[in-house]
Amino acid sequence: MKYPGKAFLMRFKLLAILLCLMATLCADNSYAQLVKTKRTNADELLEMAQLHYNNRNYYKAIQVSKQGLQKRPDYVDLHFLLGRAYVQVNQFDSARLEFQYVLHEVPRYREAYLAAMNMELKIGRNQEALCYADDGLYFFPNDREFMLKKLAILETLKYYRYSDNYAQRLVNKYPEDTVLLRYYTSYKIEHAAMYMKQGNMARARYEYEKILELSPGNKEALEAITNIEIRSGNYENSLAFVNRALISNPNDYEMLLRKVGLLEELKRYPEAIELSQKMMSLFPGDAKIRTINNELRMAAGRY
Repeated sequence: MKYPGKAFLMRFKLLAILLCLMATLCADNSYAQLVKTKRTNADELLEMAQLHYNNRNYYKAIQVSKQGLQKRPDYVDLHFLLGRAYVQVNQFDSARLEFQYVLHEVPRYREAYLAAMNMELKIGRNQEALCYADDGLYFFPNDREFMLKKLAILETLKYYRYSDNYAQRLVNKYPEDTVLLRYYTSYKIEHAAMYMKQGNMARARYEYEKILELSPGNKEALEAITNIEIRSGNYENSLAFVNRALISNPNDYEMLLRKVGLLEELKRYPEAIELSQKMMSLFPGDAKIRTINNELRMAAGRY
């Protein structure tokens, strides 16, 4: 069998390299060729601009979007993409004009409300962002994303009375929406922590109790109220909240330990000793519990 010579193989390699270079040049010049051909239209330019945007080549996306708008000035999707690209290069005034045009032409353009709202939030124009959220909710009253954004904006603006009322309205209206409930719980916990830091224990407790109305076994809320009651010296109330927490998680180490401590404070030594013995069975290697059990027995003997 006769194999190809070295000269043939060299020519073959050169041909392969040439083909690769031609393919690369074709790919690089695809946009230029597209613009030059008569077949180029606004839809094709929108696709090209979107591709540049997705590749984070925002200035190129702006350039191509503008060329598309020269062919079709009223193309709202191109205006919208141009606005988004302007946001990415921090040309916010230009972006705002594009979003306003889109919403004037198509008032139910959902993504434009969201984009404009997020842009205003990004640059700290929270009041304007709230207006976009309200406008979006006018056309899409049951849209979860708009509702949660509005709640977050109200909180950012420190309109706490309005945000509390709005949050409560949302959970009352959509009690089965688990995402909304999680957001509401997180929102209430943040507010309760804020009031705790301010020393407003009554208001903090109110916030935690609102959480427990929707999620009776919420451990964080139960622990917080327990701590508030302990600070106030209300050990019986604290014990009641610990018992509530243990309903959903009866073997919770921290809660059981806290219950032992509360029973000791209330001088209910037999119950405290019995519970500490139960904990010794549940956590056999825990030296701390054995020490507590011994101390309880000595305290009971002195009592």
